[in-house]
Amino acid sequence: MRVVACFLSLLCVCVAEESCSYQLPDDFKTACGLLNLKVTSASGHTLVDDSNCDQLFSKAEFSTKPEIKYTAANTGKQYSLVMVDPDAPNHKEGQYWLHWIIANIKGSDLKDGNISSGDQVIGYHPPGPPKGTGEHRYIFLLFEQHHTNIQLTKPETRPRFPLAKWISEQEGLFCHLVAGIQFRAQFEE
Repeated sequence: MRVVACFLSLLCVCVAEESCSYQLPDDFKTACGLLNLKVTSASGHTLVDDSNCDQLFSKAEFSTKPEIKYTAANTGKQYSLVMVDPDAPNHKEGQYWLHWIIANIKGSDLKDGNISSGDQVIGYHPPGPPKGTGEHRYIFLLFEQHHTNIQLTKPETRPRFPLAKWISEQEGLFCHLVAGIQFRAQFEE
């Protein structure tokens, strides 16, 4: 067994060249430091990248599905994207509001910001922080898949999504957490 170093306390354990297993800390809260993922609002007015990770933006900018771009993508690989909110009210530590999961995004498409080749596991749900709950973080995590055309387990609900548990249940499907980014949004009338 060999251990591969990862970002921000993520533990990646590769058992052999053919299989990988991931463990994400239950209290995972930030994607700042997981470099190179770019999220552009559908209007094109807002770009979230390494230079402005965790900044506050209008939720209206992300009311429709944004463009996701990862210029370091390997054209021969496929990727999965997960978007979550760790600040949803009435959620325990380690639970998130699930906003989006896409699997099987072709690396060649991801380089160009076109993720339509991917399979929607859970469709896009825009940021919608309730009144009186302050700023919410919207975290995007990009995983390199171990194989092409994988079948991810579809979560039963969006609220109280146990991200770390779900990732561990995808045993052998993800091989690397390669990038991430996040922004903040708050309630707006």
